[in-house]
Amino acid sequence: MACLYGQVLRWLQERGQLDPEQGPADRLTHERFVTYLAARRASVSENTVFANLRMLAMMMNYLAPEREWGWLYRHSLAPRSREAAQARRPVKLVRPGLLFARLAQALAEAQSALPSVENAILLRDLLLVAIGATTALRLRNLSALTLGDSIRRYGHCYEIRFPANAVKNASAMTLALMPELIAPLDAYLGAFRPCLLAGGDAEGALWVSRDGHRHSRRAIQTAFQTVTSKLLGRAVNPHAMRHSAASEILTLSPLDAATAAAVLAHRGTDTLARHYDLSGDVAAQKVLQGLLARHRVGQAAGRRPGGSMTSPSTHQPKRK
Repeated sequence: MACLYGQVLRWLQERGQLDPEQGPADRLTHERFVTYLAARRASVSENTVFANLRMLAMMMNYLAPEREWGWLYRHSLAPRSREAAQARRPVKLVRPGLLFARLAQALAEAQSALPSVENAILLRDLLLVAIGATTALRLRNLSALTLGDSIRRYGHCYEIRFPANAVKNASAMTLALMPELIAPLDAYLGAFRPCLLAGGDAEGALWVSRDGHRHSRRAIQTAFQTVTSKLLGRAVNPHAMRHSAASEILTLSPLDAATAAAVLAHRGTDTLARHYDLSGDVAAQKVLQGLLARHRVGQAAGRRPGGSMTSPSTHQPKRK
């Protein structure tokens, strides 16, 4: 509970609304709570928000018992128990190799189109799903990618870096994008992203909205579901991609739990932590990317339930 209240204080501080002279009850006004709730629902699951609001109410009852704080979780904008239960359902996994094969084809078509706002949105959404699927980044980190800061071009590759204070498990993260994503990302940055920047204040954001602002986490989730629905026949969210990445590794290499933990940037058991220290997130990402590259051709040969993101293409039978 104390950690959650500390998160609220940090949120207020980041917004310039933390007044040390105010007491807990005066800090958490209805207007501030509504804004905080909207930001929280955009970044974590409904089940997490459901539990967070009850813990926050308990903490506020302790800090300011002269008021009744049950309204926090009874608020009309707060998730209900059925929404929390829905979020707790088992994650439907997807084969990353299959998704990446179809993404690669759609990216090749999208990057060759003429630059326009609509084509820029298509390429942006394909790229954010491709980067999310091949790096297993958390949504908060995927949405925070900033040019020249957390993502940079080094020679013939792009590197993603996050300091420890920007990662949930407080461990610095460094990884390189797969080579197949370099050309479409170059095209997006050079010709398509400028179509979205007009009149906006994106300030280096990799993902730019239609009106020129940093793309929100909720919008990125929606893009994930739209793209995967068209390519796979069902919607997949960013969190499910993280589960799928770990599942793919453990399916193909059942004893490699350490690599799976490192790909997800998780703090595991003591044994996993020791292996994580030895392999590191760079090695783990190489394993994941190698598995994707190795299996995507075979996966793509199967029946395709979803349609193309652009125009349909004709597949020629493989020569014997």
